[in-house]
Amino acid sequence: MSRESAPPTTEPVMLHVDAPTFGPAGVARRADGKVVLVHGAYPGDIVAAAITREHTGYAEAVIESIETPSVDRVQPPCSRHPLCGGCAWMGLSREAQSRHKRALVERTLRNLTGAPQLLADMAGTGPELGYRQRCRLALEAAPEAKPLL
Repeated sequence: MSRESAPPTTEPVMLHVDAPTFGPAGVARRADGKVVLVHGAYPGDIVAAAITREHTGYAEAVIESIETPSVDRVQPPCSRHPLCGGCAWMGLSREAQSRHKRALVERTLRNLTGAPQLLADMAGTGPELGYRQRCRLALEAAPEAKPLL
């Protein structure tokens, strides 16, 4: 449960989306420095967005218009996108999806372990659509290491 700090604004705000999230939103910053999670936006997009919720540490927004689309945007091959919510990143090229997913995993592992790089190079294989993959990672700490969680 998050604490809301102020009602949402009605004026659209111009945002440059610079990072992905694990879900269907991109991360941007307002002029005042506050983080804004923009539903449906991808890194590289410049959007006019309406703030829908204000929280203490961040805000949520929806796209009103895409002023400049990311160079990684593609036409989603599925007519159900984004209605079903199953493939939040389908509007990005396969290469961009791989790049951003790897960066998210590396950032998470770096935050947990402090190690600069823990992943070997990855290559996308198999079909572009119609698959599900998951990765299970096991971490083993050295005896002198302090607990991660």
